[in-house]
Amino acid sequence: MKTYTSAELTSWLRDVYQTHALTVHQRLPYSSFHHHVECLGITSPDASIPRQVILRMYRGTLSWWCQETADLAAREWLGLRHAASAGVVVPKLLSARETPLGKASLLQYIAGNSLRRQRHVPNAL
Repeated sequence: MKTYTSAELTSWLRDVYQTHALTVHQRLPYSSFHHHVECLGITSPDASIPRQVILRMYRGTLSWWCQETADLAAREWLGLRHAASAGVVVPKLLSARETPLGKASLLQYIAGNSLRRQRHVPNAL
């Protein structure tokens, strides 16, 4: 399964946070039913930049609701914004991209909702 390199992720996050003082130093892939999900560890001297973000790469149109969901990524991104506007605690969509690797999003990591409780594969960096 193709994914972004650490250098590509670092470049993308530098664009998101508009700083060059940032590096992806850790990647923890997590089990996901259909899509590729990783927790990215970030190093930066800027305290306002979070230490972790979530990378989600969409691998098709399968969702919890049906086998074929047109524009699944766009629907999920809209759903996140709608839920947040209603006061539901959900990850903030930091950035989204469509590339030859597919659709991908960077999401805010919500403290207290540890992905470590889920099964994951060892560090892939």
